[in-house]
Amino acid sequence: MKKKKVIFVAGVGGHLTELLQLDSLFKEYDYTLITEKTEVTKDLKNKYNVKYDIALTYIKNLYYIDNQKYDVRKLDFLVSLKNDLDEHNLLKYNELFRKYIDETDVIV
Repeated sequence: MKKKKVIFVAGVGGHLTELLQLDSLFKEYDYTLITEKTEVTKDLKNKYNVKYDIALTYIKNLYYIDNQKYDVRKLDFLVSLKNDLDEHNLLKYNELFRKYIDETDVIV
C-alpha cells in the first residue's frame, strides 16, 4: 500500500524538538521535514528527509496564487496549502504589498 505524503514543518527550537520526538510516525508516511538551515539543524539531513528553505519559497509564492484549479500538480498543491493556512489564520497579509502587486504588470 502506498504511504500517504505528509509535510512536517517546524522552526528551530522547541517545536522542532517536539516534532523530532514523534519520529516513530515518520516511518508510517512518505514525509518531508521542513525547517530552517542552521548549525543546529545541519546534521538532521543525515537521519531525516529534511529540506531547508523550501518553506520560505512556498510561502513567498502563495502571494501570487489565485484560488483556482490549475491542473498542474505543484500549483494545485500551493492553492491547497494557501487555503489550509488561510483557514487556520496562519497567513498574514501585507496590504501595501498586495496593492503593489495589483498595480504592477507581471510578465511571465
